[in-house]
Amino acid sequence: MKKITFFFSLLCIYACSNDVQENNKLTNNLVELEFITTEPNFDEIMVSYSKDKLKTTFLNSYTFSYDLDGNPLPLKITLENYDSTFISGEAFRENHSPAELSVKLYVNGQLIIEDSSKGTAETIATVYFNHTISN
Repeated sequence: MKKITFFFSLLCIYACSNDVQENNKLTNNLVELEFITTEPNFDEIMVSYSKDKLKTTFLNSYTFSYDLDGNPLPLKITLENYDSTFISGEAFRENHSPAELSVKLYVNGQLIIEDSSKGTAETIATVYFNHTISN
């Protein structure tokens, strides 16, 4: 009887572990954030995002690059094998530049969200993205 119970337990554990691996494959997405600025000089933004609704937040600063003619290049953040079904966040400039800041959110190559904002003397440019990823 012990052998049957042991064998049945191993079978259950093996079956459960396969389900977990299959679920991980279903939620591994390619999430890309593309930020664009019209600031003709040095520009830096702060980007924060959450992978879950519990508000586990990731915060980093990013600096735009410019081509030889001084034109800003898109700033891309790629999150490969994104294992969450939720992404929410914002990006903002820490100064009152009137230049436009925009964001595009792509999931598996498909454009999902676009947002843009201009700063004023009283406000800073802030863009938002919030999306539940379906499989």
